[in-house]
Amino acid sequence: MPMDPVDVERFINKPASQDDEDQPMKTAIPYRVGDRVRVKEGNFENQEGEVDSVDEANGRVTVIINIFGRSVPMELDHWQVEAM
Repeated sequence: MPMDPVDVERFINKPASQDDEDQPMKTAIPYRVGDRVRVKEGNFENQEGEVDSVDEANGRVTVIINIFGRSVPMELDHWQVEAM
């Protein structure tokens, strides 16, 4: 069944929303720089660390974890860590 010409016209002349294209989608991440967190999933499960940076656009958190006496930055997804 062919589409109605009114519906075709509506699809073709759809107004472009400039607001959505300029701003990247952000994920609400409840952690801030300096917060203490624990890794709850992955290779470093149960390791504790401090939030170094938060990337809301990509939903990632950089956590400084102390491994073998050295501070190592680990970039994790926000759902892989939990607040302490």
